Amino acid sequence: STGQTREHAVLLKALGIPNLIVAINKLDSVNYEQKRYHEVCAKMASFLKQAGVKCPVRYVPVSGSAGANLVQGAQNDEREC
Repeated sequence: STGQTREHAVLLKALGIPNLIVAINKLDSVNYEQKRYHEVCAKMASFLKQAGVKCPVRYVPVSGSAGANLVQGAQNDEREC
């Protein structure tokens, strides 16, 4: 996680954002591999906790280039971390 992610975490904490949705992008590049999705979710959860984010967080797998979960919902049930 780089500076921009850290800045966003600080901002949402300062603004009192009650819920957070994290879009996990570029999963098409790993053929939507569930193992990789869970790895990224775990890293983000750890980072957000360390940054002091305490609001509920929902993770959504997306593909910007394919439009998956952006233009239309996923064919499968939404994955949870």
